[in-house]
Amino acid sequence: LSQAASAAAATTDAAVEGTLSELVTQKIRKCTSHLQIHLPGAHAEKAPSFVAAMQHVTDVPLMSPLARHSALEAYCQEHMGISPKDLKPTALVRIRDLAQLFRSMQILGVVRLREADAGRVNSIFGFESIFVDEIGDFNAAFTKMVHEDRNRCWLVNGRQTLAQPTSPCYEVLRQLGVHPVKGTRGGASEGVPSGSRDFMFYSQFTFTLQR
Repeated sequence: LSQAASAAAATTDAAVEGTLSELVTQKIRKCTSHLQIHLPGAHAEKAPSFVAAMQHVTDVPLMSPLARHSALEAYCQEHMGISPKDLKPTALVRIRDLAQLFRSMQILGVVRLREADAGRVNSIFGFESIFVDEIGDFNAAFTKMVHEDRNRCWLVNGRQTLAQPTSPCYEVLRQLGVHPVKGTRGGASEGVPSGSRDFMFYSQFTFTLQR
């Protein structure tokens, strides 16, 4: 009897997990119907949460100067006053990691990326403004990326972890002219810890060449 009960429970758990995975996959497919993006089927690794769902978003077009070397070279020379070869390899990989992350979050409905109006300049990531609709998920995505460090560019100098994983992400963005908008920091209702100095808990970021 106990074996039968265990088998029934396992079947129920599998069914629930499969349903959650299918719902996430459907949501991503709905948001990405116009893009050439590979999404594994519901039988692949399950994704019952936003952070897990991000692993299903792959090969996202960067849609920025990072998409082509010639465009990156022109952007760096015109707006940053440097050549791409002057960017340290680690810095360039970090920039590409962030660009991929932004597009993934846009697809999942966590952020809205707005391009600059005519006559204005976008950031190197291809947008002028970020509007964060899910602050908690936004912060969690950066934390996950740094902890996993798939491209070995965030946990440097022998470090295995960081006390504040989002800190290097914020520093890269700040150096590239992307900064949080004053007055848009999230609160306790968005899951922001009391007393936190984490700068990736804002609902709006903007780009300017003057910073």
